[in-house]
Amino acid sequence: MLKTSPLAAAVTPSRPWHREPMVWLVITIPALTVIGGLTTVFLAYHHRDAVTGDGSQDLAKAQYAGAQDRSALRLGVSATLATDERTIIVDLHMDSGTRPQTLLVRLSDDHDSAHDQVLVLRPVGAERFTGVLTHPIVRRQRIDVTPNDLNWRLGGVVVPGETVHLQPPIVP
Repeated sequence: MLKTSPLAAAVTPSRPWHREPMVWLVITIPALTVIGGLTTVFLAYHHRDAVTGDGSQDLAKAQYAGAQDRSALRLGVSATLATDERTIIVDLHMDSGTRPQTLLVRLSDDHDSAHDQVLVLRPVGAERFTGVLTHPIVRRQRIDVTPNDLNWRLGGVVVPGETVHLQPPIVP
């Protein structure tokens, strides 16, 4: 006759494995960790920031922009800008220097880069330049205006339907 030990009786489970709470605890924690890790990778990949490097590019851009601003001050460049739904008009004033053949305009929307625009304005008359907007300005946008040779720069903030005075963005 086979004898069963009391230890063997204690080891045999009284219910199936999937009904044990400890098993689900052991399975759930690693499963949630894997799901969280995959979610983090997905978010990091789809919402990554642009690589800025060590900052030397940003410094070089700032120095170049500063030289453009000082040049605009030296030449006495200023402008008045007006927009409607489809056109942009810039009245340019220069104390000295040669009148540019075209003006390059960059409109930057801080909230939605899909509204950013780069335009080329052509001269109409002695001091006026006009161009056609890619899409209407619907909210405040930063603007930079430079001549075709990029010697100077003017900046400001455009508000839909308002006339804006443009001047060099920084004063040294």
